[in-house]
Amino acid sequence: MVWTKEKLCALPAKDLRSLYDNACKSEKPEAQALITLIEEIGVPALSTSMKLDSPVGKKMSNVIFSQEGRSAALKAAVDGRPPMEGIDPLLQKALGKDYNPANEATVQAGYLVANLMRQCSWETNGRRAPLPPGCVAKTAALFVHIPSKKQC
Repeated sequence: MVWTKEKLCALPAKDLRSLYDNACKSEKPEAQALITLIEEIGVPALSTSMKLDSPVGKKMSNVIFSQEGRSAALKAAVDGRPPMEGIDPLLQKALGKDYNPANEATVQAGYLVANLMRQCSWETNGRRAPLPPGCVAKTAALFVHIPSKKQC
């Protein structure tokens, strides 16, 4: 099946979540494209997921949108790597055990990093790449720069 944002938005949240979780387990290119599409519309949260308006979520946002976070994300993107590669170590240091995939902190971090990159005139190219060993997140979106007058 060819998934579109419209088809995905029509699914019940639990079905969309299952689709996302299954795609994350797959190595197929079409699964990676589906992951990106679902992340663009918003991954349905698990009941145990970290909320962005929680103290941990706010701290995560502060780290990602800090000058250090912005610089780390942009450096990775300029080098052709996922911006999350620069952010992940900062989140590990700032959040400790609260930064983990079980509470969906890695998904939320990916969402925030994508927002940061869009603010800086970068867009996802629909591809994902593995993150290096030692990162809590395992894969992340790649971005390309869209020239504009906006500087980050």
